[in-house]
Amino acid sequence: MTDAVNRQKLVLALVVVSIALAALLYSVFTSKDQQTAEPAAAVYPHKRTIRYSFTIQNKTNQYIEEAEFRAYAPVQQTSSQRAQAISASHDFTTSVDELGNQQLVFRFALAPLATRVVTITAEIDLAQKPNQLTLEDPQDYLRPRKYIESDHSRIIALAGQFADAEAEPWLESAFDWVAENVQYAGYIEDDRGALYALDHKSGDCTEYMYLFAALARSRQIPTRGVGGFVVSEDAILKAREFHNWAEVYVDGRWRVVDPQNKQFMQQEDHYLALRILADRDASEDSATENTHRISYVGDGLSVRMN
Repeated sequence: MTDAVNRQKLVLALVVVSIALAALLYSVFTSKDQQTAEPAAAVYPHKRTIRYSFTIQNKTNQYIEEAEFRAYAPVQQTSSQRAQAISASHDFTTSVDELGNQQLVFRFALAPLATRVVTITAEIDLAQKPNQLTLEDPQDYLRPRKYIESDHSRIIALAGQFADAEAEPWLESAFDWVAENVQYAGYIEDDRGALYALDHKSGDCTEYMYLFAALARSRQIPTRGVGGFVVSEDAILKAREFHNWAEVYVDGRWRVVDPQNKQFMQQEDHYLALRILADRDASEDSATENTHRISYVGDGLSVRMN
């Protein structure tokens, strides 16, 4: 009887030890897997080729020893796009800023009344489902700035009319208001900004972009302006097709919001970013500030996108 009891106790002890050992091993290997796991790599499955060109002309009878011309290439990376190979018909150097904007810098001599055509070709990978990207400093996309008057009382009052508490439904309400209440006025050469759009209920794509951005920033949702083209396939880009839209940072991703074209986080792999608009102090100015696409240096030089 005593031997039987002892055997039962021994078996029970072995079972308990086995369970404890199995739990310990599971814990060790699970912890190791969690520590070594890496975030999923960004995926951009759709490949696209674009081409665009500029005509540079010396309109004087003087020799230009070194004309300088700068044009934007596709942004290095956004949640929906990653630039690959970039080539051109003329030699160039590349200047990249902290936002990933790429400027191609061309320098060459031009004889009196001479003309050159510069052609740029770019290979881009695009994603229909935007990828997560780390936002280092949200404040860069929250503060008011020139043309994005998010601290103005009329902007704040309008933003307060949209009652949704969650970010995405609120953004869609703001998008709907801008899309339905601002009338497209055709291309306007000068930027006019969010307050102009609110007061006049009209503007071009930049005013739609700026007004939406101001509303979103007034609610402390990171938002930025973007310039580029909307293309659904390989394309030759034309100057008249240049477009501006907004991007909002939601759930770790930059999402496309285009009130003029009535696209709210849709068809994001059709949006090709050539420039993320940098936040500047109202006193700052440059040849390519705001929504300008090109800059050039040289007396008597004329440049146009074809």
